[in-house]
Amino acid sequence: MARPLSRSRTLTQHARPVTRVTHTTVVWFAALVAGGALAGCSGRASILPNPDPALRKTSTQFAADAAKCFPYPADAPRGGDAGARAEVDYDLRAVHLSNLSGQEWHDAQVWVDGKYVVLLKRVPPSTGSKPTFENLNFQLLFDDAGNHYPTFEPHIKKFESFRAGNRSKFRINRPNEAG
Repeated sequence: MARPLSRSRTLTQHARPVTRVTHTTVVWFAALVAGGALAGCSGRASILPNPDPALRKTSTQFAADAAKCFPYPADAPRGGDAGARAEVDYDLRAVHLSNLSGQEWHDAQVWVDGKYVVLLKRVPPSTGSKPTFENLNFQLLFDDAGNHYPTFEPHIKKFESFRAGNRSKFRINRPNEAG
C-alpha cells in the first residue's frame, strides 16, 4: 500500500529542478555581456549603430564637428518655422528629426537650448506615407567644451536649426514627457 503524502509536505518539495544555474554561471555570463558591450562600443556616440551611415562617427568626431559651429549664431536672422518636426523621446534619450520642408538640407546645424549642437551634412526630405527621420541620440549633441548633452534628467526647451544663414525653430513633440 502506498503511503500518502503528509500534510506538511507539498508536491513541489519532491520535484527535482530541471536545470541548475549556479552563482558562478551568472557571474561569468554577466562579465561576458559587459565585456562585449565595452569592446563593441568603444569611442562610439551610441550603443546601437545609427541607421544613417553619416551619423556613425565616434564621440571625438562629433565633438570636433560641433566645435566648428561655435559660437551660437544668436545674431543670425530668423527664418521662421524650420519646416521640420523634432520628436523628443526622453525614454530613449533621443530626438527624432523629420525634414518636412520638401527640400534636402545641407550642412545644417541643429541646436538644442542654444548650447549643444550637431552638424548634419545632409538631411533628406521626409516624403511619402511613412515619414523618415534622423535619429539624434543625446550623445551626438556637444557643447563648446566638448561635453555631450546630459542624459540624466534632460529637458529640451528650444530646438533650432541654422542653415543657409538663417536660424529657424522646430516644432517639438514630447510624446512621453511626464507631467
